[in-house]
Amino acid sequence: MDRLLSVEQVAEPLGTTARLHRVEVVARILGVARSTVYEEIRLGRLRTVQIGRRRLVPTEYVDAYVELLKGEALAEDTERPWLRIAGKRAVA
Repeated sequence: MDRLLSVEQVAEPLGTTARLHRVEVVARILGVARSTVYEEIRLGRLRTVQIGRRRLVPTEYVDAYVELLKGEALAEDTERPWLRIAGKRAVA
């Protein structure tokens, strides 16, 4: 039986970039566990689309999620300026 290829394996040789990502790929992109991605989806912080039974995350939604995290980090810095040390965030 022939081995099935992932979208990334097919897209790379064709010189195209995948625009819809599996949850496992998003976890690798973000550097978090797969369960963390599912939790963020459940909380509505990371949006997805569904094609059939597959839950996929468009590249734009990954980017929007990263921007959300950056905004939260910035808000945290302005709410607790005493955690800032020489322009770097200190560990609380």
